[in-house]
Amino acid sequence: MTQQQLFDAVRALGLVCRRTDWGDYRVAYPGDEASAYYTDDREDALFTARHMAGVRDEFFR
Repeated sequence: MTQQQLFDAVRALGLVCRRTDWGDYRVAYPGDEASAYYTDDREDALFTARHMAGVRDEFFR
């Protein structure tokens, strides 16, 4: 998976993903720093984004 594919997939889930100055990936709900998750692994970032999107969807049912 390329970096751009990761960013696109996370965005499609309604979350944001960016690369930090230290090379980590930051996954979070838009505008919510408290929810931020940092990892250096693209697959981990995607799986975490999928989990976060599922938790959000369960909460707002």
